[in-house]
Formats: sequence, C-alpha cells, structure tokens
Amino acid sequence: PVMKAVYNSTKGGDIRWNKANGAVGYAVYRFRQADGTKKVATINSVNTLQCYDTEIKNYYGRVYSYYVKALYKKNGKTVAGPASGRLTLQRLAPMEITSAQSSSAGNVSVKYKCAAGSNKASGYQIQYAASKNDLTARKGTYKEVTVKGRKNLSKTIKSLSRGKTCYLRIRAYVTYTNSKTGKQTRTWSQYSNITKVNVK
Repeated sequence: PVMKAVYNSTKGGDIRWNKANGAVGYAVYRFRQADGTKKVATINSVNTLQCYDTEIKNYYGRVYSYYVKALYKKNGKTVAGPASGRLTLQRLAPMEITSAQSSSAGNVSVKYKCAAGSNKASGYQIQYAASKNDLTARKGTYKEVTVKGRKNLSKTIKSLSRGKTCYLRIRAYVTYTNSKTGKQTRTWSQYSNITKVNVK
C-alpha cells in the first residue's frame, strides 16, 4: 500500500493509506527513535483505509513515523507484504481562540493559545470567511493568513467587509527536518472551534 497522509486529531494520530489490490487487510506500524517500532493496529478489511493511534494522544511534541504493510492469504496463512514508505507526524496540541474583537472599522484582532500541553508550534494559520460553511465545507471559500513564530499569539486581520459577520478558526504547524535526509515536513494541529465576530 501507499501511505496517503497522517494528521493530528482529537483522538491522536490519524493514519490513512491507499488500497492494495489482492490484500485481505493491513498492519499499521509506528516508529519513534526512543521507543523503536510498535504495531498500532491490524485491520481485517481491505476497504478500511484509516485508523487512529490513540496511544500518542497526550504526548505532545514527540515525532513519530508511520508505515503500513498489506496482509495476504498464502497457503491458508496470513502473511505481510513489503512495507510502504513512511510519513512523519509531530504530535501537536489543538489551538484555542481566546478572544476575537473588532476594535476598528474593517479590522478584527484575534488572540489565541495552545489548548493543552506545552506549545511546540513553529507558527499558526488563521482561516476566515463570511460564513461558517465556507470554513467547514470541502470546497469552501475562505482566506487565510500565516503567523510565523511560536510566541506570536495575536494577529489583526484587516480589510474585512464592514458590518458583516466574520467566522474564524486557527491551527498550529511545526516544521520537522529529517536529520538523515534533510527533507522538511510540515505537520498541522487540528483546527480550533470556530469563532464569529461582527465587523465594525
């Protein structure tokens, strides 16, 4: 199978992969330098292409890599095929918008914080739109602004439509550099709850 993505979620690590032809299931593995390799789950369905690693839920800041092996039937026994490539995930705590106010015409000032554990973020992304559906729909129309730096916990969004409602949410990101390959991977936290503000 081919790894599709790994995400931070409220349950822990969200691992997804593509279907492997001829398989009867999958074995999902997690690797961490300090812990070695551990099997996360055995999936007994070829059509189940996602699982959650709930064991890492509260271990914020740790870096993990995941891979999957397809399971096949051979001579009446279940055997594992070769491993997929690996995808890296750094466990990030969710973000929380602590205040959002329109203190001047067309502007909204947003403050936010890490909702649990210690803040390991490299920066943040704020998404905003004229409706809640534009933020949550798969093909929603929204704008976004990136805030670089862990300690930058406020941002003023300008040139918004006056007299309208603005809906906002935020997520954190961290950039992880593989010490062996030098390749950089960006990991995102899950989104905060959506906050709405009436724009002056």
